[in-house]
Amino acid sequence: MEPTPASRVLLIGPGPSRRAVLLTRVETACVRNMEETAEILSRGAFDAAILDADLPPQQDEPFLSLLKRSFPNLPVLILLENPCEEPLAPLLKLGAEALLGPKDFDCPESLEETLAWAAMQARERAEHAFELEDARADLILQRTAYLKLKDSQKAAAMAMQAMSECNRLLFLLEDERVYIRDFCRVLVKRMGLRMAWAGFARKDEDGVERLVASGHAGYERNYLTRLRLKAWERRYPKSLAKKVLSTGEPVTVPDLEASSVDFFRVEEALRRGYRSVALFPLKSGSETRGILCLYSAEPGAFGPSEVAYFTQVAGELAHGIELLRREAHLKP
Repeated sequence: MEPTPASRVLLIGPGPSRRAVLLTRVETACVRNMEETAEILSRGAFDAAILDADLPPQQDEPFLSLLKRSFPNLPVLILLENPCEEPLAPLLKLGAEALLGPKDFDCPESLEETLAWAAMQARERAEHAFELEDARADLILQRTAYLKLKDSQKAAAMAMQAMSECNRLLFLLEDERVYIRDFCRVLVKRMGLRMAWAGFARKDEDGVERLVASGHAGYERNYLTRLRLKAWERRYPKSLAKKVLSTGEPVTVPDLEASSVDFFRVEEALRRGYRSVALFPLKSGSETRGILCLYSAEPGAFGPSEVAYFTQVAGELAHGIELLRREAHLKP
């Protein structure tokens, strides 16, 4: 590919500046130090720069290093008074495209070709860097997608195993409370929950409806005893549990630490390491009689897929309880 001629060249330092008159077919600009270089480059782009190798370091950093760090896409050629005596590798390592000597200015046409070649090399490098960055970004996306798929497959396997264990309980147990406790125990163990409990709304002899826990598992530490407090009983008609019982729809609390959370005794929940909560209806036919309440130590643990799965789990639990109650009723 034929290099595009360099039309604008920046000459930095006294050495290149003295030879500006020799470059008649390109537009040149001369600067003496880093401040002038930064100022002129901020106003417009240059195809290449020729830098005097004798310019002193800036704050103990080589001039070339500082220039390439500030303007990485600018191709820079280094002018040396005795190029044969200077090692090439250190300058190339700092970002120089090539080394020039005073004799290179004796043939302006050849020098302009060298400048065009340097500009083309810099453009190709920038394109390759862009392609490499695109490829790296694609690789990260692919890796993220793979890990997400792997995690989802792992979660699906765990969910199937949990569901299978919960279903087996129905063939092993006859006591409703033991069944609920062991069902919650499987969810805590297999699904990584902090605590799980199930309860039912019951009316006492005065006709007052109360939510009574029937079984739990996990890190409870007397948390459920708070549900028997008078404060809870007064608040129950407007609680999230009452909402689930009345609507038959699940409710989630993504983060108990959020300032807008309206949850009974939230400080007790946080003290036990609960961060997110989900409540699911336990239905008998079309009627919701109880709730399955799940607590996670992670905020935002109950997204759409988790809600869909645990809604099915709550249905299985409600079905199991219904079967056990029927069997108990038929026993002599």
